[in-house]
Amino acid sequence: MQSSAIEELASAVKICGESGDLAAARKIHARIIASSAALRQNLYLSNLLIQMYGKCRCPSDAQRAFDTIARPNLFSYNILIQAYGSNGQEDQAQRVFDAMPYRNAVSWNTMITLHAQTGHLEQARSLLDSAAVAGAGSLVATTAMIAAYAQDGKLREAQLLFDRSPARNLFVWNAMIQALAVNGHLEKAKEMLQSMPEHDSVSWNSMLALHARLGQIDQAEAIFHQMPCPNLVSRNAMIATYAQAGHLEKAKALFDSSQERDPVSWNTMLQAYAQNGYLDQAKSFFDSMPVRDTVSCNSILSVLVAMDPSLDRAREFFESMDPQQRDHVSWNTMIQAYALSGNLDEAEALLARMDRPNIATFTAIIAAYSRHGLVDQVGEILRSLPRWDVVLGTVAVAAYTENGRLRDAKLTFDSMPEISVVSCNAMLVALSQAGLVEEAKFLFDSAPERDVRSGNTLVGAYAQAGCTEDASKAFHCMKERDSASWNILLTAFAQSGQLSNALEIYNEMPQRSLVSTNAMVAAFSQAGDVVAAKRLFDGMLERNAVSWNAMLTGYAQNGHNQEALELVKQMLLHGLEIDHVGGLCLLAACSDVGVLAAARSCFTSILMDHSVDWTREHYYSMVNLLGRVGLVSEASQVMALIPEKYQNGAGWKALLTACKLHSNAAQGRLVAREAFVLDPQSSSSYALLATTLSC
Repeated sequence: MQSSAIEELASAVKICGESGDLAAARKIHARIIASSAALRQNLYLSNLLIQMYGKCRCPSDAQRAFDTIARPNLFSYNILIQAYGSNGQEDQAQRVFDAMPYRNAVSWNTMITLHAQTGHLEQARSLLDSAAVAGAGSLVATTAMIAAYAQDGKLREAQLLFDRSPARNLFVWNAMIQALAVNGHLEKAKEMLQSMPEHDSVSWNSMLALHARLGQIDQAEAIFHQMPCPNLVSRNAMIATYAQAGHLEKAKALFDSSQERDPVSWNTMLQAYAQNGYLDQAKSFFDSMPVRDTVSCNSILSVLVAMDPSLDRAREFFESMDPQQRDHVSWNTMIQAYALSGNLDEAEALLARMDRPNIATFTAIIAAYSRHGLVDQVGEILRSLPRWDVVLGTVAVAAYTENGRLRDAKLTFDSMPEISVVSCNAMLVALSQAGLVEEAKFLFDSAPERDVRSGNTLVGAYAQAGCTEDASKAFHCMKERDSASWNILLTAFAQSGQLSNALEIYNEMPQRSLVSTNAMVAAFSQAGDVVAAKRLFDGMLERNAVSWNAMLTGYAQNGHNQEALELVKQMLLHGLEIDHVGGLCLLAACSDVGVLAAARSCFTSILMDHSVDWTREHYYSMVNLLGRVGLVSEASQVMALIPEKYQNGAGWKALLTACKLHSNAAQGRLVAREAFVLDPQSSSSYALLATTLSC
């Protein structure tokens, strides 16, 4: 009779735990307390109660259930540790672990895994070593430790732990392969995968995923067909691989031929349509899905955002979703969509409705505030949060930097609970853009961790300040460089007129890019060697607007006006539009009297045909050209076209100077009147007018 009562109560306790219903859990607990002493003191039921409260996210009740046990056993302690650990109370879990009279492998593995998964790697590694000394070391803990090192980017430590493992099972091998893959060492991961003594389905699927990430679709397909028993995970991975390569027909064929499908299969195919831009097909596929979960709803929400810039359809779908189905991704998709569209009111309204916004939410809002120059609101967000992490802090530093608020960027950086290489780089950018090179160097030297971007930012800071020698020293001190490193130094030498140094760097580059060649064309042009610049330009297999402008600038600055005009014709024949820089170069090339007609044509063409937003420099270049050749009346007409925001006394004074040079007293009086209106206190305007009238 008692046995059946225990089983009945145990079943009810398990159901409460699986459902996570705390109210029901407390009722069944009260029922046990109100029953016989034998049931109240039953260790099996007591342990189940501890486990139940852990699953109901109430570890304090789990502790109370534990405290009623007269003689808790090993399982009691281990279950209580899991209850605290699964609810984010790592310190309490450690307290229980430390109080254990004795431990087994489960105790050690639970605690090591908990520390590892929460990023406390030193504590995890210390426990791992202690477990080995106690003879309780296990491959489970080793696997968890390798995965944690990989997640934290500590690949060297993961590799050392793997190499020192006296025994390795498939889990350890697969963890190390994943560690290499996650940190971008795909070829090494592939080599290790091939050297494994045996493979399981995880290994085969890892091999397939690795080939996919390397873009080796044919090899991935070959692996899939070689699998002894491809499972559902394998087929889903292959569908995703086909989709990634844009092979939608193959993806759909594999999906259709699969006798077994799960929600992942359907969602993978839905995302395949969406990610490849087949939005209508994605919507039709979604409508045909037998079951739609949160993932599929979020996928179609993204499709609707992309299909309708007004966001009306996306908003309608979002509001129609079951509230239980909306997760952080759903809310963040809509908030970010409104933020990107500039509708901050709607973004803020959704933020106010959202339950427990996460880092991605605030990141989207801060980025929107930054784009609209509303940086005061960035500080309000940070101050409203009880605590914020390094990711949000880094986003805020970048927002302040983009809006010229260096002091706020520095205060935010200094307030971060911890710093990362990304946050240090963001602060380096802020200091560099403000021209504070020494401060940038100090931060660089004191940073706990640096990467290639850190070095590139410092080299760029020196280059921007004109300190090419220091830029070169910083470059040569870098342990690792990428193409950007070389291009930054090359551009620094090119812009400072150090042609020989620029050419030396260009010749030493392991790989030359379009950026490199553009910089070198500009360097030759600036040095006056337009022949070498044109030779390099002609040899380019690929050109962009920067390439054409660099060559055009070279011709214009060195007086090769006819060549500049001819180059513009070629540029237009290649289907390229004249941009802001090209327009200025072209006007400069039309500075001779002999090409005045071309200058007028250029002015009209740029203004009317090429949709270039004219700046003050464009207008004044044309005014100076007309004034220089004595056409001051036409120059005055151009001045009248200049928008009010670009008007200043300097332009009219330049035109007054032209009137003096060409002894045009009548036009001088009219020009002087405009100059006096814009700058009535200018004595130089009165002097110029007096000189003009005396001619």
